[in-house]
Amino acid sequence: MYHINMTKISEKTKPGWAIPVDVKESFVEFCAHVGAIAQEDCAGALLLWQHLPSQLREVAKLDAKGSPVVDPDFWEGLKDGIEVSIQALIESQKQTKQKKSSKSG
Repeated sequence: MYHINMTKISEKTKPGWAIPVDVKESFVEFCAHVGAIAQEDCAGALLLWQHLPSQLREVAKLDAKGSPVVDPDFWEGLKDGIEVSIQALIESQKQTKQKKSSKSG
């Protein structure tokens, strides 16, 4: 029986999960070739990913594997909803800043 010692072929990364060393090296090499923009986009996507509801992550994984379970319009609607939420957040932050500046003045 063949036994793989995962400690030799994987390492723990800062996010806290073990990944194969060759995958990490390939990612680092990829980032070196395409620059920091792709690396920052991937980092941002990973940050957002962990805050998504688990059902949405499962739907996204299936879609990425070529087995979509939702209508393509769903993704467009999700994007539109997120954009509306971002605008509401920006407006809320502006109002908070205005209240703070009027109290201090």
